[in-house]
Amino acid sequence: MRSSLRLESQPLSLAEFCFFNAVEFPDRLAATDENNRLTHASLAQRVRATAHFLIEQGVRPGDCVAALVGPSCDGLVLFLAVNAVRAKWLGLNTKYKFREMQYVVDDSGAQFLFFVSRCRERTYHEEVQGLLQHCGTIRRSYCIDADDTLAPSVSGVLKTAAETGDAALDLLLADRGRSDDIAMLVYTSGSSGHPKGVLIPNKAMIRRTQTQISQLPMDDYPRVLNAYPMNHVGGVHWVTSYALVAGGTVNFRDGFDVRALPDLIEQARINVLQIFPAMYQMLLAEPSFRPEKLKSIKWHFFSGAPISESLLAHVRSWGGQIITSYGMSETCGSVTYGGPGLPDEVLANTIGKPTPEGEVRVVSPTGAICGPGQVGEMHVRRDFGMTEYFNRPEQTGRAFTDDGWFKTGDLALVMEEGHLRFVGRLSEMFKSGGYNVYPREVELVLEAHPAVSIAAVVGCAHQVFGEVGAAFVVPKMEFQVTPADLKTWCKEHLADYKIPKFLELRSDLPMLPIGKVDKVSLKSSLTVATS
Repeated sequence: MRSSLRLESQPLSLAEFCFFNAVEFPDRLAATDENNRLTHASLAQRVRATAHFLIEQGVRPGDCVAALVGPSCDGLVLFLAVNAVRAKWLGLNTKYKFREMQYVVDDSGAQFLFFVSRCRERTYHEEVQGLLQHCGTIRRSYCIDADDTLAPSVSGVLKTAAETGDAALDLLLADRGRSDDIAMLVYTSGSSGHPKGVLIPNKAMIRRTQTQISQLPMDDYPRVLNAYPMNHVGGVHWVTSYALVAGGTVNFRDGFDVRALPDLIEQARINVLQIFPAMYQMLLAEPSFRPEKLKSIKWHFFSGAPISESLLAHVRSWGGQIITSYGMSETCGSVTYGGPGLPDEVLANTIGKPTPEGEVRVVSPTGAICGPGQVGEMHVRRDFGMTEYFNRPEQTGRAFTDDGWFKTGDLALVMEEGHLRFVGRLSEMFKSGGYNVYPREVELVLEAHPAVSIAAVVGCAHQVFGEVGAAFVVPKMEFQVTPADLKTWCKEHLADYKIPKFLELRSDLPMLPIGKVDKVSLKSSLTVATS
């Protein structure tokens, strides 16, 4: 399939990369899920047909399209079609409760709603009915996967593979200003209040993706797993856009199934595995795990937190190269990389170097640029990150420095040779007896214990010390360990003020949909447990 729009220069939108791939790699597999297999040619045909439908339905540039859909081929088709007509994508996580859905739809002012009728055992009829009744900005709604009494089905539209011509669509694609179009409206996790909408333009997603491609050189093309929600930078950019822009293959699965993952990697010949350290811990702890299933992997690409040296040794033994990075929604993905060639003791403690050079600076509370051995807040250049917090000019103003750098709220230690070590969130850091305690440092010590699978540390109020650490630890199944054992271990590796005063063993930890530990939930449970 060749679009009637001839691509004479660098694609400036994610949809245009889709059409470009249809010309360059028409028969290469582009996307799969449990029920679909799409080549780049068939993906582009479906995207074009769906974009034509959106135009017919009245979707216009700048409109907000909300989509309650999991990681899937249908979700990808809809996302790229929304991008093609220059509208904004607002993903709704299928794990959201009604209150969460209503908040982001109301806040975004979404005019169009697409939804799945069910996901696994859960149906969404009541939630969608509530959105249509209470969210006054929604003009039209559509069911993605089946007929529903609330809205017409567009399942057939998303699966249309026939050529369609649309002069209006070609005119939209021909406008060279679309790199500044907002591709996504992403809502932050809201750990310190109501979630904020982050506006991310095409140019940011493309720039960050191309940087990522350059950091993970391949002999052929990336084949990746995406089990992340379609409302998050991790799922839409870090994995999906990476595969799309590189002309690769994304294998969608609804959720991270630790038992099924090795077989999927083997069967799909996945060569880039992008998961968080906590997921590696879960994989290692699974009794049925067989490392030989992972022999196709060329790159283990982790992010979200540093990895313990003991866990890193296991991952290295499975084969493939290892790379880490740091990024967030507001930066539209990774802005530091630490890659192959680093010794384990460095890689286990670094988030890498600013990439491209000069993209990140570390600033002390006095405003001075930090040197080796100093801790400060990471700032990121504004050029290829979010444009603003949606409808929040005051918070947007506070998020940027006077000279135009985004303040991440994350602390880093400047190491030798320019490497950075993630210390923790400014909001997570607590003072115990007047000393700063960074939870991730304590977690790494706990996770270095041979009996520990994963640990999470939060600060809690204390009458004497102001605040102290509370640790939640998941032991490995084959080990017996007590809180006293772990406190003894901490005493051997940490100063007294860093040792958790409260330590609880658990069978698992609450997780956010993006695969990170839900520390807000842990802190709430601690309040209940100690009150």
